Amino acid sequence: MSPEKSPLKEKRIQIGVQVFIIKNSCLLMGLRKNCFAAGTWGLPGGRLKFGEEIEEAALRELHEETGIEADGIEIFGVCNNAFPAGNHHLQIGLIAHINSEKPEIKEPDYCEEWSFFSLDSLPDNINPATVGLLEQFRKK
Repeated sequence: MSPEKSPLKEKRIQIGVQVFIIKNSCLLMGLRKNCFAAGTWGLPGGRLKFGEEIEEAALRELHEETGIEADGIEIFGVCNNAFPAGNHHLQIGLIAHINSEKPEIKEPDYCEEWSFFSLDSLPDNINPATVGLLEQFRKK
């Protein structure tokens, strides 16, 4: 069987990192556009590159998307998301410790805005890949 026709090539699990930034009991979230779950609020993050350490990927994605440099980062949870239409994502949640930097829109093709939301009143339209990690975060 040719590599192009291989069933394993067609169905892959994507591994993603999502970064939780808490400031004054508020969570940083971005309004997504032109990508998976456009029109929903999600966390800074993205895909793990081949050979990359998890924390390294999270720090890279955080900086690429928001311009924020973290002082430290730690893994707190993992969520296995299998969605209809063959999307299967393993999401790794990390908490970043940052200084007082303000987020910038560094990838305007994928994010309309960054906002901090009170943990008690998050938006209703949250990225489905983020929901499970949010539940884990709230339990801690």
